Amino acid sequence: GRVVVCDDITDRKQAEEELHKLNQELKEANASKDTLFSIIAHDLRTPFSALLAVTEILMASIDDYSKDEIEEMIHSLRTSSERVYALLEDLLAWSRLQQGTMEYQPQEISLHEIIEESVQLLLSNAEQKNIVFKHAVQEATTAYADRNMVHTILRNLLSNAIKFTSTGGT
Repeated sequence: GRVVVCDDITDRKQAEEELHKLNQELKEANASKDTLFSIIAHDLRTPFSALLAVTEILMASIDDYSKDEIEEMIHSLRTSSERVYALLEDLLAWSRLQQGTMEYQPQEISLHEIIEESVQLLLSNAEQKNIVFKHAVQEATTAYADRNMVHTILRNLLSNAIKFTSTGGT
């Protein structure tokens, strides 16, 4: 006689499909991470270059500058430092979001105030390209939202607006 052996491979097929799905998700997560690191490295290069250049100039020849010129350089250092800090805050927020640990704390916020803060933070970057910021948000405009999340979104929007607006634009 003849013996026929049949194995039920349903479980194995399901496990292979699940493994394939997880592998694809891992590839996508790695691609997302690589893209983020590339963006961060690019966005941090400019403010770090400014920080290094200004400190080098100050260290090399501080006695050659007037008090007003030194104050201007220190202001430039402060602005670049704020930009780097904002980028790091965005990175940390993104990381918390990816890990599902970002806390949403909605409250009544002034949109006008948050816009003005974001504009001030990125003003020196805009000035380097002679870009003028304009917005039509009234002072009394409020929203019920998470202040940090809105601030992060606005910084990213303004940063992208500066990056993709032609010199002398609005």
